[in-house]
Amino acid sequence: MSGNGTTTPSGLRLNPNERREHILRAALEAFHTKGYGQTSVRDLADAVGMSIAGMYHYFAAKDDILFAIIESAVDRLLAELTAARDSAETPEARIRTMLAATVRVVVENRAEIRIQLDNADKLAPERRETIRDRLRESVRMVRAEFEQLQLAGQLEELDLNVVTFAMYGMANWVYHWYDPDGPVDMETLTDQLAEILFHGVLK
Repeated sequence: MSGNGTTTPSGLRLNPNERREHILRAALEAFHTKGYGQTSVRDLADAVGMSIAGMYHYFAAKDDILFAIIESAVDRLLAELTAARDSAETPEARIRTMLAATVRVVVENRAEIRIQLDNADKLAPERRETIRDRLRESVRMVRAEFEQLQLAGQLEELDLNVVTFAMYGMANWVYHWYDPDGPVDMETLTDQLAEILFHGVLK
């Protein structure tokens, strides 16, 4: 075995960066299907064809792997939200595009989102706070647009935190029930969620 790379169980040689990503993909699958608490470092080492000592070369603890998965998912969400916000000109349009972006991230990264929602509280306190800070930033971005609507007289006198978290609740929960291969395509889903958010369901 060369010091420039290692070999997967299937015989594929990987360099150190690829090996790290291989571990993260295996952990993502295991945490999603078995659960974080039910997955041991031994399970992950076996999945990627490494010794436990070899695993510790890349991640000092299982918590490091969990943090890397959650951090990546949250950073992806923030990037998509920022791009969505910057692509629209009015507060309502920005909220619609940010809702669509959130739903898209949730659907396309279902496993990561489920792991985040189910296991962020298992992170070490300082890491948990890091994730919370980034999520608060995403909340502030959306809340600011609802505030602009309210200041312009286009939004009822509702509590802005309630409205903001209602939107996030709608978007985040699709990971639990939405089937991308079902009868409702992504565009229809996000359009209907936006209509419910802004106008409700009654005629």
